[in-house]
Amino acid sequence: MKKILVILGNPKKTSFGRNLAEAYVKGAKAGDFDVRFLDVTAMKFDPILHEGKDSGQKIEESVLSARKDIYWANHLVFIYPIWWGSMPAIMKGFIERVFSNGFAYKYVKGEAFHRRLLKGKSARLIITMDASYLLYKLLLREHGVKSIKINVFFFCGIGPVKTSNIYNVRKSGRESREKWLDRIHGFGVKGL
Repeated sequence: MKKILVILGNPKKTSFGRNLAEAYVKGAKAGDFDVRFLDVTAMKFDPILHEGKDSGQKIEESVLSARKDIYWANHLVFIYPIWWGSMPAIMKGFIERVFSNGFAYKYVKGEAFHRRLLKGKSARLIITMDASYLLYKLLLREHGVKSIKINVFFFCGIGPVKTSNIYNVRKSGRESREKWLDRIHGFGVKGL
């Protein structure tokens, strides 16, 4: 059975992203998948690596719990907005603290390349933004999306990764949002 972890990284208490996460979770349950939900903003952790990635900083219980959920899942669904061309700061902090050396990847002395410890997991990015398709895809070349796909997922062995970019959210009306909610619900039903 497919085990799905939905990770919401939008700091706003009420957001379209939260609605999308709820639609995906409902769909996954309807599709009879084993699904868990993780709200990054509800976690109690310091998102800052104060002395860098190898400092030995204390690992909070919520970070350990998130790692257990990621390890448990074979499909990860990340939902967050694009702010200033990339993910919100809390999401970046989550990745820096959770996807660390020894959990998501490992350097081994004498080996030319690091070990990718999250192989066998697939992912879906559901990204919301106020930007238009032309601005983000053609002018900015989706650099925020490419960054997580290459620098995090590929680096750690996660793949394949599918992306759903939802543009012009601020200008979108109820009908447009309902269509997206239905589509994301459908992804959940199919475990995509």
